[in-house]
Amino acid sequence: MKEKDLIDLGFNRYDVSEEESGDEAYYYYAYNFGMISSTNDETVKGEWSVEIDFYTITITDINDLKLFIEILERNENK
Repeated sequence: MKEKDLIDLGFNRYDVSEEESGDEAYYYYAYNFGMISSTNDETVKGEWSVEIDFYTITITDINDLKLFIEILERNENK
């Protein structure tokens, strides 16, 4: 999936400075439910992935991610 896909889904961008990282500056995106994207310097050919903190799962397909978010939001606080 592309960076624009994450933005369109409502992921928030977080910038990490050189001082914070101890190396190069980078950024990533995060969303509710512990979903965190790869960092900009980890992307391959502009393709991003999203990991879910509480599971060992990585989503690389935008349609799968949309469906996953929809399911979580539909069932939040039930």
